[in-house]
Amino acid sequence: MSRGKVEPTQELAADVGQALLAAAFQAFQRGQRFWSCSVTVATFVGAPIKATHGPTSVTRVSTDTLLEAVEKVGWHVEDVDHVYVQTTTSTNTGFAGMSVAGISGQIEAHYLFRRAT
Repeated sequence: MSRGKVEPTQELAADVGQALLAAAFQAFQRGQRFWSCSVTVATFVGAPIKATHGPTSVTRVSTDTLLEAVEKVGWHVEDVDHVYVQTTTSTNTGFAGMSVAGISGQIEAHYLFRRAT
């Protein structure tokens, strides 16, 4: 039985990375001791199908390049936490009147940085 389709890991979208890097730089310039941000690192899409569940699609995003750039600004990763956020639920009546649910959501990484210098 297939559990789902996992796409190859993608790089974080350039516009998202650039906006976060700019925010990190501005916080550093203001002299903040801490800076935090949230990044969606995985997206799950599941659709209900009568009688059987279809595979869930999983898309993962790498934040390696972003973290390296933020640390070059002068920040150090202090803590990372991941949170699952359900975005949608849909149901269909499946085999023998049983409900079949498709649940979609995302995993957000919450990064806390401390000034390194």
